[in-house]
Amino acid sequence: MNHKDSTFVIIQLILFASYLIEIESLRFTSPKYIQSISILFILFASIILFIALIQLNINISIFPSPKKNAKLITNGVFKYSRHPIYLALFLLTFFGGIYFQSGFKIGVSVLLFLLFYFKTKYEEAKLTIVFPEYKDYSLKTKRFFPFLK
Repeated sequence: MNHKDSTFVIIQLILFASYLIEIESLRFTSPKYIQSISILFILFASIILFIALIQLNINISIFPSPKKNAKLITNGVFKYSRHPIYLALFLLTFFGGIYFQSGFKIGVSVLLFLLFYFKTKYEEAKLTIVFPEYKDYSLKTKRFFPFLK
C-alpha cells in the first residue's frame, strides 16, 4: 500500500460518509413509479455486489493495488464488467438518491463515480503489471457498464 492507495480510500470513505448527510434544499419530489423503478435497480445492484464479493473472496481489498498472491478473476460478473463492485456501489448510491428523492445523494453518487473512474485507471495500471493477461481482458470487457463503449 502506498500514499496514492490511501488517498483514494480516504476520499472514498469521505464520500460514503457524505452520502449519509441530507440537505433539505436539494430534495425533490418524484412519482411513485420512479421510486419503484429505483428499488429494482437497487436490488439488481445488490445482487451484483454480493456475487462480486463472493467471487473475489480473499482477493478483495479496499485499496486499488492488488494484494500479494492475488488471483485475476475474469469470469462470472467480472466477465461483463472489470469493476462490478464499483458499478454496484454507484448504482446503489445513485438509485438510492432517486429513491430518497435527494439531489445531494445523487450528486455524491456522481462524485463517487468520478472517483471510481480515476481509481480504476490507477488500479488497472497496477493490475497490468501484476497480471500480463489483464491487457487482453480489458480489451474484451468494459470498465463498468457492459453495454457502453
